[in-house]
Amino acid sequence: MGKLNIMWWYVILSYGLFWFLVLALCGTASMVFKAPPYVMRILSDITAWSPTFAVLILYKKLKPNTKFMNFLKGCFNGKLKLSLFLLSGFIMLGGTAATVAIVSFIEKKPFMDYFSLGEYTFIASFFLSLFSGPTGEELGWRGYLRPVMNRKYGFLKGSIIQGIVWAFWHTLLWFIDSEFLDWRIIIYVISNVVVITSIALIMSIFLEMEENLLYSIWIHFCFNLPYSFLNVGISYYAVMCFVFPVLAYILYLYYHEASYLTMKDGKKIYYKDNKKDGQIILFCHGLKSSSSKVKKFINEFKEDYRMICFDQRNLDNSDQEAATEMNLKILGQDIHDIIEQLKLRDIIIMGYSTGSTSIISYVNQFDCEQLQKMVMIDMCPFIGNTVWESDLTQVKYMNDGSENDVDKIFDSDQRSAINKITVPLLYIKPEISNCSTVAVDYIKNNVKDKFILEDDFSGTTHSILMEKTKEVAECIKHFIQN
Repeated sequence: MGKLNIMWWYVILSYGLFWFLVLALCGTASMVFKAPPYVMRILSDITAWSPTFAVLILYKKLKPNTKFMNFLKGCFNGKLKLSLFLLSGFIMLGGTAATVAIVSFIEKKPFMDYFSLGEYTFIASFFLSLFSGPTGEELGWRGYLRPVMNRKYGFLKGSIIQGIVWAFWHTLLWFIDSEFLDWRIIIYVISNVVVITSIALIMSIFLEMEENLLYSIWIHFCFNLPYSFLNVGISYYAVMCFVFPVLAYILYLYYHEASYLTMKDGKKIYYKDNKKDGQIILFCHGLKSSSSKVKKFINEFKEDYRMICFDQRNLDNSDQEAATEMNLKILGQDIHDIIEQLKLRDIIIMGYSTGSTSIISYVNQFDCEQLQKMVMIDMCPFIGNTVWESDLTQVKYMNDGSENDVDKIFDSDQRSAINKITVPLLYIKPEISNCSTVAVDYIKNNVKDKFILEDDFSGTTHSILMEKTKEVAECIKHFIQN
């Protein structure tokens, strides 16, 4: 696929397929065969499946290590909550109704004058709306593209970029399926881009709450269905351009406030908590990572445990600051603040990569009083050095400042903290590890409680959570339960 990221090849193919099908399939049916309106509507529904067709065509390159059925299952594994369906439906239908009400007030016309039954019965409109964009597009845009873009750009920026990509995918329709081909096209295009991007953000928020495409399908459907009955002019699109961004902004503010904790120094840390009754697991990711980048691993625990994860400061959705302002002591204090603010007790605390050094820093400062067990995944207590035979001496960095960040952030020797670990410790070590046998033996010989080493993960590297997701999760679950 050359140097262009496979994600962008997916976008290009989705655009190409859609525009080709619109011109070749619908164009031929209309101009050559003079197809009746209902046939054209069905053909139009088929073209809306282009993002899904693109996933099927490129799947082995998009998800080389995941079977298609597992990918499909992952897209629908979140819980279905009536409250989320009602809220999202209210936002979409309410947004449309509010827009019509404002236009009705401005133009001094009755509200119901903006609605008509249209060409089809309600039942026909219902199913034609359902089996077009809502079911045809969501596996591609939200099932594949949303998680990839959110991992690459962060939640807010990723959602906005994804919305813009989705909006301009409709470009052809703006000119061949619109009555606004004079100066009004400017308002129409701006409205489409702004509104579709706003809806993409709304969808992302609900999918962050529960990873199930039925929510985005429902949101898409609730937005599309009214168009089968609307009889509006350009003023509607002008007003809508303000209504939906306001709705998205309000929802994002609520989501933002509900998903952040304020540390003692005023920094905001993004976290996720499934609030399930039962054993608490607190997960700490590594450097250059985030909770969303290991979401597949985290999801392995959500059904059976109260799973809490967070983005360490300066990463992804948490507050950003220079690496020079960060150190292990601060990262350990952040964990303490999270535990205290959420009133967590008897915790299984789990660290992956440099996240393990953060939890060692927590133990060094605050001991193990609130902990029940500890899990460390391929990391040791002393990183920023070239003397002790530890872990990062053989790591090759990209030219992005990573090596300097390691030296500045993880500049503290935490080896003395190991004998403060007074709870059972499970250590996960991949076959090709960043951590030497010397370092692992040091941990084993200095912890004050039981030490368990699990290293039977053939073919794995430091990216073990992505390579052997289920196997590692099952190993940890067995440790928790015994």
